[in-house]
Amino acid sequence: MNRAKEFVSQLFSETFNKEPKRLFRAPGRVNLLGDYSDCYDGLTICCAVNVYTWLAAAPREDGKFRAIFHHSAVKGEGHQPSQVYEWYAGAEGPPLTDADSLNYLKGITSELVRSGLILTGLNLAVVSTIPKDTGLGSTAALQTGFGTALSLCCDQQLTPMAIAQLAQRGENLYLSHTCGVVSQMNCALAMVDCAMMIDSLDMDYQPIPMPDTLALVVIKPSNVEAKTEAKRQARLTNCQACAEHFGVSSLRSLSLPQLNAVDRQNHSRFFDEVKHLLGENDRAHQLVGALRRGDYHTISALLKDSHHSLVKTLHPDNEQAMAVCDFLHQHLANRGGARMTEDQTVVALIPKNEVAELLLQLQTRFSQCDSYLCELTCAAGAVSP
Repeated sequence: MNRAKEFVSQLFSETFNKEPKRLFRAPGRVNLLGDYSDCYDGLTICCAVNVYTWLAAAPREDGKFRAIFHHSAVKGEGHQPSQVYEWYAGAEGPPLTDADSLNYLKGITSELVRSGLILTGLNLAVVSTIPKDTGLGSTAALQTGFGTALSLCCDQQLTPMAIAQLAQRGENLYLSHTCGVVSQMNCALAMVDCAMMIDSLDMDYQPIPMPDTLALVVIKPSNVEAKTEAKRQARLTNCQACAEHFGVSSLRSLSLPQLNAVDRQNHSRFFDEVKHLLGENDRAHQLVGALRRGDYHTISALLKDSHHSLVKTLHPDNEQAMAVCDFLHQHLANRGGARMTEDQTVVALIPKNEVAELLLQLQTRFSQCDSYLCELTCAAGAVSP
C-alpha cells in the first residue's frame, strides 16, 4: 500500500511540479453472489477488497481538470502514455474513442454541472493496484475515488450514495453504457470486515459481518476475457426477454413457486435461465443468514449450488475455471465454498488456517491461474499523506 501511495504522489509531483493537496483511494470489489443482478432487479452480496485505485489531487480555481493516468489505471487503448488530459467541467466534449478511464471522469463532471453544482477544477494523478480482467471492479473504484476527490473543488459536499449515483448517471448518459449502480454503491459504502447485500430493485443495502475465520480468495484463469459493454448489454437484453416472456415487468416480480407451477416444456427457452436467476436471489437471502451465523456447511452448499446452477444454465466453456471449482469443492468439503462467476473467474471462501497450503496447491495444479488473497476493507475515502 505504501508503495502505491508514494508512487501516485510522485507521479503527481513530477507532472504538476508541486505536491498534491490530498490523497484518495477506492477499493476493488468481489461478488460473492449475484452477478449482473441489476439486469433483473436482483440481489448481490459483494465485498470491498484491498486492491485500490489511488488518486493524488489538488484543487484549481479556473474550472479546468487536468489528469494523468499511469498505465495501471488505464482502461481502453485510446489513452496516450504520459499524456495530461484537460477539460472544463460542463464542456467535456464527446467521449474519446476507446478511452474509458478518461471518459468515466468526464461523465461525472458533466453530471455534476448538469445538477447545478459548481466545480473549480482539479489536477489529478491516477494509479491502480487492481489486477486487470479479474472482475475486481476497477471501473467503480476509479469512479468513486474521483467522486470522493471532488470534495476538494465542489461547492457542496457529496454523500457516498450521491457519489455512487453520479458515477452511474455519468456512465449511462455520457458514455451510453447500461451500467447499474451496485458496484459503485459497494465501493462508496463498504465497511471493514463486512460483506454487503445490495437490492437492485430499491437500492436498499445492509452490511453483513464476515466470519473472522474465513478468507476470501479470487482465482483468475489464464483465458478470462475482459468485461465489455457488449456482454453486459446482451445480458440485459436477455433478462428483459425473459421478463417479457413470463408477462412481468421485472423478473423480481416472479417467484420460484410461480415459476415451478408452469409447464417447463412450454417455456423451455427461458425456464432454466430464469430459474437460475431467481435461485440466486433465494441463495443470497440464505447466504446472509449463514454468514451471520458462521454456518460453514450452508455457506458451502449455497456457493456450490450457485456454481452448478450457472454451469447447467449458461454452459460456460472455461474448462480451467470449472476444474478449479471442482478441486476446491473436493478439498473444502463443507468447511468453505467456491463458485465460478458469470465472467468466469472463481470466488472462494476458505478457512484461514488452510489458505497458505491451498494456495500452494492451486499454484502447483493450475500454474496458469493467478490467485488473489483478499481482505475486506473500507469504502472510498481520503488517506493521510
